[in-house]
Amino acid sequence: QAAKAGPRVPTAESIKMQLVGTLHKKLLETFSQDTATVLHFDGLPTTQKAKAREARRGRISKSVASMNDVAQKIQDIVGASGGVPIPKAQKRRILRLSQQAKQVWNSSRIIDSATKDCLITGLKKLGWKVCCCRGEADVCIGRKADKHPGQVVAASTDSDMLFHRLKTLLRKDPQTHVFTEYEIENVIQKLEVNEAQWVVAGI
Repeated sequence: QAAKAGPRVPTAESIKMQLVGTLHKKLLETFSQDTATVLHFDGLPTTQKAKAREARRGRISKSVASMNDVAQKIQDIVGASGGVPIPKAQKRRILRLSQQAKQVWNSSRIIDSATKDCLITGLKKLGWKVCCCRGEADVCIGRKADKHPGQVVAASTDSDMLFHRLKTLLRKDPQTHVFTEYEIENVIQKLEVNEAQWVVAGI
């Protein structure tokens, strides 16, 4: 008799491709794939932001260790099954561990360079126009907005984007995942400040 195949454990590559597909669908919920839509990815950080990232690295390392621990526990459960169906109690434990790993990832947002490269390559293949910025993405977008004042619409959670010469800023609420639209000219008028005062406020 042929031995039963054990539970299939997804490979890192298959997980990355699922991530690309999920991101592609999420993007299509809000944005179109026309030539005016450009996805921007961070390049090398500036010196100031590199220091900030270094400060976060200690906190992230704890999250990575926690995720590795959870992954090992799941692998141990799958390995101990010996190719037979996993009992319901163990399946429930795997589900709890998976949810725990998701919570850790959500709090740290860990994206390594290999995963980022996979996202960029996958999204390009799916028809998205991508800009691999020389430095920080917000700086790259800001330069384009300053070069074409009142014409650029940007979706970003970076509050600094408000102080570039954008037409509109779209900000996504991390809890509800709903975008709020800010017409920069209207914001300035509501605050009753001139353009110079607005720039000073950003500094």
